[in-house]
Amino acid sequence: LGVRAVIARAPALDPGIVREQLEWVLANQVFCPTQAPFRFLRDDRRWHDTLHVAQFGATGSWELGPETAALADGILGPASD
Repeated sequence: LGVRAVIARAPALDPGIVREQLEWVLANQVFCPTQAPFRFLRDDRRWHDTLHVAQFGATGSWELGPETAALADGILGPASD
């Protein structure tokens, strides 16, 4: 979704380069000493907000779709029942 959101705004960009850039940012983020590092926790509010922003950027809709669930499952593993 992150790549789709960027490409939706700038279609001329190379998706492979965009993905590499986004992965680099995630791996190299620097946080204020007082701020907790971003962690991917399925029920965390920050994670939920991040998914909504990526979904809106890629599709123009705030409603989380099946690709959003697939993204979460790919990063976090399938949700347990």
